[in-house]
Amino acid sequence: MEFEGLICPNCASSLDEKLLAESLSCPHCNTKFHNKKYIAFIEYLMMNGIVDDIDFFDRTLYGDEIKYKSETEEELLDETNPDEYEDKTFRMKYIDDNPELSEEQNKDDGIKDLGKLKTTQQEDEEDWQDFNRRKQEEIDRKRKKK
Repeated sequence: MEFEGLICPNCASSLDEKLLAESLSCPHCNTKFHNKKYIAFIEYLMMNGIVDDIDFFDRTLYGDEIKYKSETEEELLDETNPDEYEDKTFRMKYIDDNPELSEEQNKDDGIKDLGKLKTTQQEDEEDWQDFNRRKQEEIDRKRKKK
């Protein structure tokens, strides 16, 4: 038996290039070549210009290759948070030792406090606390006098 041209990778019968270009299947065994199993055969057909409408982003054919990242991509992906491993005590000591940085920190704290507006309920609560504290001081002074 002599083979000329293309043969089916499934049944080894000869294939007509024109029929193969129309429907990507074998007329003898009805095998559809649009499958992961026949990727090498499809790529051979693409290289020789027999078939030209294959999508390389087709998930049915190339799904495994598209899904997974390569090892180098995984190595480049850095998911660590440096703040978790950083020793912040040194930085805090440096701020305490350097008065200029302390002043800057105090200014920043003052600016942050300005952004917090108190509600009338919070102001009323503070007024009552002041009132109760003054009353308690008066009562304590009267007890000391007696």
